[in-house]
Amino acid sequence: MKAYISGKITGLQPSEVKAKFDAADRLLTSMEFEVVNPYKIAMENEREYTWNQYMVNDIALLLECDAILMLDNWEDSNGAKIEHFIAKTVDIAIMYENAVTLERDKIEKISNAIYDVTGMQLKDYAGGRRKRDAVFLRMIFTNYCHKNDINAMKYLKRDRTMSNHYLNKYRDDFKYNPAFRRLVEKIEGRLSQT
Repeated sequence: MKAYISGKITGLQPSEVKAKFDAADRLLTSMEFEVVNPYKIAMENEREYTWNQYMVNDIALLLECDAILMLDNWEDSNGAKIEHFIAKTVDIAIMYENAVTLERDKIEKISNAIYDVTGMQLKDYAGGRRKRDAVFLRMIFTNYCHKNDINAMKYLKRDRTMSNHYLNKYRDDFKYNPAFRRLVEKIEGRLSQT
């Protein structure tokens, strides 16, 4: 999936713009998006364009994307407001920097607690492994994501319908499986320490 970065450029120092767009680029890359960074593309271009020409090029790039990340300062930018409007109009998924950063922090906290208890990283149990430990961890991860209003399936690389399955299975296993309940309690204890 491709994600486009949108934010204020005009009127800011180039070093400030570069830092914001580079940080957003790293964030989206960590979320496994193919990143379209219009600032980086503009800086690599040898020609000097007018604002309108930049917007035409940027809109063409945006329309090839599945999502757009609106940086915190996007409402101070006429170009970013236009990009937001277009994304909304053509149904491109819109993400906001603060919300994405907050979600990533929560995901990191959950996955770190699971790692501290089990030694397994998110990538180890996110895939299709059917081993009991991996299934248990997917159920636990899904439960904590659900509590935080996060769609766990995009991190577990699963169909969205699996979320209900994992949540129902979590409740059953917590009730009837002592080994699973002990694992949950250890992870819960670790989460409460952070």
